Formats: sequence, structure tokens, C-alpha cells
Amino acid sequence: MVSKWYCEMETSRMKRYDAFQPQILLDLHHEVMGVAAKAESLAEVAKEHFLYTQVKAIIEHHYDLGKVKEVYQIFGGYINTTFGVYTEKNGEMETWLFRKYKRGKELEALLFEHKLLLHARKNGFSFGAVHTFAKDGKTYHMEMQVMPEGERPSILPCSTISAAPTGTIGSPTGPMKASPM
Repeated sequence: MVSKWYCEMETSRMKRYDAFQPQILLDLHHEVMGVAAKAESLAEVAKEHFLYTQVKAIIEHHYDLGKVKEVYQIFGGYINTTFGVYTEKNGEMETWLFRKYKRGKELEALLFEHKLLLHARKNGFSFGAVHTFAKDGKTYHMEMQVMPEGERPSILPCSTISAAPTGTIGSPTGPMKASPM
């Protein structure tokens, strides 16, 4: 017996949904978690290769520091991303610090920071690294990046290169005496 609200559907042209057994859903959950972990791992590898390629391209194209040999991210800062970089120029190895500023760094603030560091160095303060000049004479390099949300000229990433301090870069013992400029 059928109610007055029943009518025969043409199910041969429809997709039927069946209930899943709990074990099938659990297996599916574990498979999705494995795919998510793999995607996270691939994203980290892509980020590392992007950063290496970006650091290398900026140094080799915009600074007269030779060829990049090795790039190491230095951990410890919480705002910007800093790298220790080995370059080779005229057959000699050199060490440089490369700082990639967070998005949104204002150029005026960066230039003030550079002037302050240079003033401090000229007046006897020997801690911290002082910037070096790019081929265009600026103390920084700035370029447009297209992010998922699109180009936003107001938040250009910029970077600076500094002569590396003497001693071991990345040392947890704190600031080190900077090498003479």
C-alpha cells in the first residue's frame, strides 16, 4: 500500500546514495589524513625551494656579491625571515646575512632603520650588521609578488643584505661583534 504522496520515480536516470558502514568511513578518514599530511609536506618543500630561488636570484641579479653557493635559514627572529648565505666572488668565499622583511614593512621605516644602524656604526657601536648597497645604489631591494589574494603594491616585500658578523652565525649566545665594513 502507498500513500497519496507517493509516485514512482524514474530511478534509472538518477544516482542512488547508500548508507556507509562505519568501518568504510573510518578507512576513508585515515586515507584523507594521509593525503593531507603529504600535501603539507609538499607545501613545505615548495616553500623552501621558493625561498632558496628567491634569495639566490635577488643576490645574484641585484647585488655584486658573486655566485650564491649555500643558503641557510636562521631561526630565532619572530617578525622577519633571515638567511645566512655563502657566496663566491673572485675565487673567495664570503658570508652574508639576507633579511626578507614581512609583508607590509613600510619603506620609510626600513630606510630609518638603515640610517640608524649606519649612524650607530659611525659612532662606535659595533654590534649588529649594517646593510650593503645593491647595484642600483639602494640599501634594499623591493619587488612585486603576486599572492593568492592578488597584487597589492602597498605591501611589497623587500630585503636587505648585510656583511655577516664575525663568529658563528645562528649562535644562540646572542649578538656578536660585527665585522668591519
